[in-house]
Amino acid sequence: MESTTQHLSPIEKLTSNSEGAITGWTFTEGKVQVIHSMKKITKSVITPLPHISQAGQWSFSPSGLLISVMTGKLAAGRALKELGEEVRLWRTGYFRPIA
Repeated sequence: MESTTQHLSPIEKLTSNSEGAITGWTFTEGKVQVIHSMKKITKSVITPLPHISQAGQWSFSPSGLLISVMTGKLAAGRALKELGEEVRLWRTGYFRPIA
């Protein structure tokens, strides 16, 4: 019998998330490894590397589609701010630098 691990992607091998997943982190292992307070969600995109942000299901817990969108907008806003642009992130249908 052929091993199924031969066909797994590196992420599947490391995380056991196969065929896509709505959340990145499990809630069964005790301590949550990422920021998990809505008051601190803006910090969830920060990484230890300068000029590098993170977004998506691995950056905040609990995650999912809406958190992925929110952290994506936060990361984009952080990048634009680093470039000297002022950004409004939450105005519906409006995501561009303020003139």
